[in-house]
Amino acid sequence: MRRILTIALPLLLALPAPYARALPTGVGDFHDLVQRADLIFAGTVADAQCTRVRDGIITEITFRRLVYVKGSGPKDSLIVRRDGGTLDGMVTGSEDQPTFCVGERCVLLARSDLGSSANLYTPFVGASAGVFRLFEDSPKKKPVVHDSHGTPVAGIEDRRLLLAVDENAGRRLSEKEFLETLRRIVREQEKPAPPR
Repeated sequence: MRRILTIALPLLLALPAPYARALPTGVGDFHDLVQRADLIFAGTVADAQCTRVRDGIITEITFRRLVYVKGSGPKDSLIVRRDGGTLDGMVTGSEDQPTFCVGERCVLLARSDLGSSANLYTPFVGASAGVFRLFEDSPKKKPVVHDSHGTPVAGIEDRRLLLAVDENAGRRLSEKEFLETLRRIVREQEKPAPPR
């Protein structure tokens, strides 16, 4: 029995944990992303149209069914402009710029201008790190929040995203839970610093 434990214990310790903390390269912690965002909202992609600008092609994404967490904006629809797209057979863009599908529900951490030539049409704070998508992990389950790479978000711990990197990790945040967590972080950041 002792021999089995001696062999089994190192094997058990080597198994991957069901959760991992997300550490986006060059982004800092999650609270920093929230702090740097001028506008945080949830919206459903209603349309995506490519258009030519002086420096190339951009995609204008129209969001509807808006819920604002930080900042404010129009009630009916909001247009975000990002670099790249496909127009007249020409495809442009960068790997950091997320793409969107009509009907997709997202939570976005954005800059106030929502993408312009001033910021090279990069509307999201931390590029793709500021984009979260809602979809079902399986056909019979409710939509849950995923990071831009499609990994479910399980929570926020020690100022970092906690991702469910294993199918057996039970916790996954709904849109409501994620938006409430974002609201709490925004409220904490708006509190005045205590006097020294």
